[in-house]
Amino acid sequence: MVVTGSLSRVVTWVSGHPLVVDGLLAGLAAAVLAVSYAGSSRLVALVLTVEVGGLALRRVRPVASAALVLGAAFLHWLLYVLGPAFDDGSLLASDVAVPIVVYSCAA
Repeated sequence: MVVTGSLSRVVTWVSGHPLVVDGLLAGLAAAVLAVSYAGSSRLVALVLTVEVGGLALRRVRPVASAALVLGAAFLHWLLYVLGPAFDDGSLLASDVAVPIVVYSCAA
């Protein structure tokens, strides 16, 4: 794909700063989850933040990102199964991070 002009500079900057771009996207996702689940417990907030925040590392350190996201997703699932801590529907909202990080490791 040939990109010219100011769009070329944007594409070059985004390609050269993957941690910043992914961090901003993960921060945006974490902010959306924080607003959506504002009444939840601190444990819910911590697990959701780690699960989504791990996406910030997906292009720079894909294995570390996968370890964070999949570990938090497992903890999220385990707490959902064991008790009512995650009965607020947050299970599906943050688990979007799992297929993204799996794709990042496979690519």
